[in-house]
Amino acid sequence: MAQALNNSKGSSLKNTSLKKVKGITGQANDYTTSNVIKNFPKAIFQADKNGNYTYLNDIWEHFSGIPADQALGKNFQVFLNDKQLQSVISQFNACESSSYKTAIFSYERKGKNVWFEISMSEQLDENGDIMAYFGCFSEVSQLKEAELQLLKNNTDLHKQQKTIEEQIADLNQKNAELQKYIEKNLELENFAYIASHDLKAPLRTVMSFSQLLQKNHYKLLDVKGQQYLDIICNASKDMIYLIDDLLKYSEISSGELNVVSTNLADLANEVYINFFPQLSKIGGSIAVCEMPANVRLDKSKVYQLLQLLIDNAIKFKSDERPLEIKIEHEELQDHWLLKINDNGEGIPSQFLDKAFELFKKHKTNDTRSGTGVGLTLAKAIVRLHDGKIWMESTEGEGTTVHVMLSKNL
Repeated sequence: MAQALNNSKGSSLKNTSLKKVKGITGQANDYTTSNVIKNFPKAIFQADKNGNYTYLNDIWEHFSGIPADQALGKNFQVFLNDKQLQSVISQFNACESSSYKTAIFSYERKGKNVWFEISMSEQLDENGDIMAYFGCFSEVSQLKEAELQLLKNNTDLHKQQKTIEEQIADLNQKNAELQKYIEKNLELENFAYIASHDLKAPLRTVMSFSQLLQKNHYKLLDVKGQQYLDIICNASKDMIYLIDDLLKYSEISSGELNVVSTNLADLANEVYINFFPQLSKIGGSIAVCEMPANVRLDKSKVYQLLQLLIDNAIKFKSDERPLEIKIEHEELQDHWLLKINDNGEGIPSQFLDKAFELFKKHKTNDTRSGTGVGLTLAKAIVRLHDGKIWMESTEGEGTTVHVMLSKNL
């Protein structure tokens, strides 16, 4: 078998050793005249010892696409090219059986690639010499395509498995980051507890005794002593205010929303009434424009938000004109947009992006008080409402704070 295949290529296969096939007897003509073989559903062929076809049944032509009369008398290469022959020989050599060989190869028929399974054995004479080859082949395209599809599916499955493993790794990393975030928040809550119970107590003691010194012994001190005492009193007050603001920030950041239906106009007017004495003193005013009557939000937190923004407007009022604050709104697709506009002195453009950061305090002169936490608290409240806050300002003309609050709370 191997010799015939190699004769068709002009080469030799030394490792192929075939023995006589049991149960095959008679001459070649016995096969060619058999109606069973002629009409067998597989392509059956017989070849001489040199690999030249001596018999081909009717289905051979259908499978190969080559007329039988053009193939008879010619060797295997009329059907198989060099690459296909080499593939078949390699598979024959790998077969465990030395007498019966099988192989699978691809073949182009009428412009379409098909797959065949071929089986072949040797016929030996009484002296054990090869006198012919007998074999058959059938189309196995569907099986091969199914196998290839399974391999492809297996490859895709491995890719999906790798993707899932990467996603799991990414999820584990995010879970670890979330755990760290939770731990940090717990640390912040612990800090709030410590600040309220442990830090404020000694500060109150320092402030109380320094105030007693101011009240009872201030005149006994020289000018420098009085200055030092004033610094201690003011620093103690500022520190207590700072701790109070940090406690508020902690409560807001770690708290939950209590969402209720709210009339925004009523809420804004409540804030106005709260600031009325302070505004009357400086000759300021607040104008509340038409507002939606049914907005779902955390009423107490938005009340605090408006307080913080109006307080900030008062701090940065202009010395050249009475303060005017206007609160208006705009309805967007998924958010309510509030605009708090003032005609104050404005804020430098380089400070706008930093204004909402913790402890970022814009100082204009010594009369401006505050801890630099107010706008950070405002941002925390807006974030809880799935919103966004930013400022637009022109120095010398005023500032507009834009607040977006989600409709879908």
